[in-house]
Amino acid sequence: MVVMDLPATALDRIILATSTGGDHMTPSTANAVAAALGLDDTCDAFDLNNACVGFLTGLDLAARGVATGAGPTVVIGAELFS
Repeated sequence: MVVMDLPATALDRIILATSTGGDHMTPSTANAVAAALGLDDTCDAFDLNNACVGFLTGLDLAARGVATGAGPTVVIGAELFS
């Protein structure tokens, strides 16, 4: 895990990768995380439901976003099955 000393307000994107679809369909769980961090209007956030490879897909999306100009991105891996 990489932890950087950045304030939450520095984030441009939140990606929540899950096998189970998050806590609820709408709003996405990633949006609830953004709201809890006080980032309602300052970054985009979305859930990524891609089974076992969800975190790797999220990491790939984050890397591509940063490489093309997006700011700091956080990828959260969460699932309930284990």
